[in-house]
Amino acid sequence: MSENKLMFTATKAADGTQQISVGIVDSLPNPVIVGEWQKMVPSAPREILDMAKQEQKDRHATNAAERAAKKTASIKDAASTIMGQIFGFIIVMTGLLGSFYLLFHGKTVEGLATFITPLAGLASLFIVYRHDLNAPSKSVATPSQPTSKSS
Repeated sequence: MSENKLMFTATKAADGTQQISVGIVDSLPNPVIVGEWQKMVPSAPREILDMAKQEQKDRHATNAAERAAKKTASIKDAASTIMGQIFGFIIVMTGLLGSFYLLFHGKTVEGLATFITPLAGLASLFIVYRHDLNAPSKSVATPSQPTSKSS
């Protein structure tokens, strides 16, 4: 049997009085509560079980959809990373080949500058990437307990 969670709601009327209500948040209510409902509506226990089954199906469907979306995003991120590395390699190799061409034809200053530029770009990207890996990740905190509502 799952553990019931309590939800507290506080409201304040215009005359200054406060009302605090406590409710149980769970798929299935306490059997005592179901018995009381059955006294009022004989079909209530069956309807409550049907609603709990439907809620469980909905939760499973939602969880499956979230997992599929995360997997798709992960695959797209990996493909994007690989494409970035390939294009970066092509750009750097073009710069290096250009610098070798200039050096071979006697343009030492231009060839050296063309050789150093892609290497400096690679080094800066490496440093920035390492810095991002070491930075603490930002995550969104989710409340573990229901919050009080004030009006």
